[in-house]
Amino acid sequence: MRRIHGAVAVLLLAAACGRDPAPHFDDSACASLPTRAEAFAAFEAAVGGTDEATLLFEEGALGQRLAGLVAHLPDEGDVARLFRTREALEGEPAWPQLAASPDIAAAIDLDAFDWENEHLLLHRGWAAEDRYLYQIDGDTLVVRVGRAAPCVAEADAARMRDWARTVRALRIPAVALVRFDVQVVPYRVPRVRASGKCTRDPAAPLFRTKGMTGAIARVEDGYRLWLEAYSAMSGNWFLSKSRDGIAWTPAGWDEDFLCTFENHGRYADHYGVSVLPAEGGGWMAWYAERTEFAGPLDVIARSFSADGLAFSDGEVVLRPGPPGRWDDTSVAAPSVLAHGGRLWLWYEGESTDRVPRIGLAFSDDGGATWTRHEAPVLEPGPPGSFDELGVGGPEVRHDGARFHLWYEASAGGGNPLVPWRASIGHAVSEDGITWVKDEAPVLVPARKFEDFQLRAPAVSIEDGGYRLWYAGIAGGEPSVGLARCTF
Repeated sequence: MRRIHGAVAVLLLAAACGRDPAPHFDDSACASLPTRAEAFAAFEAAVGGTDEATLLFEEGALGQRLAGLVAHLPDEGDVARLFRTREALEGEPAWPQLAASPDIAAAIDLDAFDWENEHLLLHRGWAAEDRYLYQIDGDTLVVRVGRAAPCVAEADAARMRDWARTVRALRIPAVALVRFDVQVVPYRVPRVRASGKCTRDPAAPLFRTKGMTGAIARVEDGYRLWLEAYSAMSGNWFLSKSRDGIAWTPAGWDEDFLCTFENHGRYADHYGVSVLPAEGGGWMAWYAERTEFAGPLDVIARSFSADGLAFSDGEVVLRPGPPGRWDDTSVAAPSVLAHGGRLWLWYEGESTDRVPRIGLAFSDDGGATWTRHEAPVLEPGPPGSFDELGVGGPEVRHDGARFHLWYEASAGGGNPLVPWRASIGHAVSEDGITWVKDEAPVLVPARKFEDFQLRAPAVSIEDGGYRLWYAGIAGGEPSVGLARCTF
């Protein structure tokens, strides 16, 4: 039996190296570096041993409820806090609210701890980018850190590490101390080139307002766009109109065009909207929302609107799958298509590995009930490909002969939320289930407002090709662009 005496809660800090940006590599030298997978496999082989901690719960940069337990610690470097007794944890002011969250309470089951022989470790670091192995050395827990060093510019690396911040709760054997052993792990980032099938028109953003492309609809007098306008990341939509798809009214934030939701008002926290004309007139919208504050986008709902502005309260149509399924953590970014007498709903799903994949559900009764395809219909590509990290944000259309799928393709790094490269990929299918990807993305970041990420494709098939509205992400802020493309 290992018994540790002393304070019931111990504060431990890593060296300040946790915050430093990845080293700058001359671009010509990048090609000689290993891939991310190869580099971290070599790191794990070098440090040896086994991981002696059990991960109970982990939250990313946009949902850190556990951060309240380490918020008072310095913001530099990896930090860890060790709880040796149940009383120490329950005495924390932040704990009662955390314990009231069903997912946290289930994951951190205090009754399951053998507190004389086990401790709870809270670790704030960069698990979405770095690699951590927790190993016991006598009475010390040694955290072996593989510090990700992608071959990108220093400014990009430093900025992106903020989005890779995580807070982890781990069960560990009882120890007296925690120390960090850091090794830098350089790797190359895939260089992505577009297929040449798309031309930006115009080259500048279309809206003054920062926002993500939502749903696009072709109507008799032009286009309708439901734009996810950013206001403290609150998931607001506003409806804009255009005759040519370039000049929009409104072209910026306008309270008169904000969508409202019954029982929710204007600020409803809805994301990734897909809109279809409703039978008998009006519009039906599908979107993702959270069932718990700061939690993941974990349900897909639908709402009706007669005018495209005032929507009914949401009705949930899809939830995460059962434990162990590929989409058991999150379902989001729906793309709904009416074809062949049924509704098709492609969506982005995730499990605990945080790797986005694209799934499919069908409805033969107008959307009242849905049947899911068992496996993902689109998976990430192999290491080194333009979509190695994840595929998400689907947009599906049918041209009369085949299905077309546009998707967010992420590469380079460990964090699907903010990869080092994000482009727009394209795939075709005869049945909507089996897809053949293009060898190269149709669009890659190439403008200042796009920086290193493209997201949220919205497509209108027309004139023997298609128009592609998309969001470019620069400095964490999204702007909407437009391209004209050929198949």
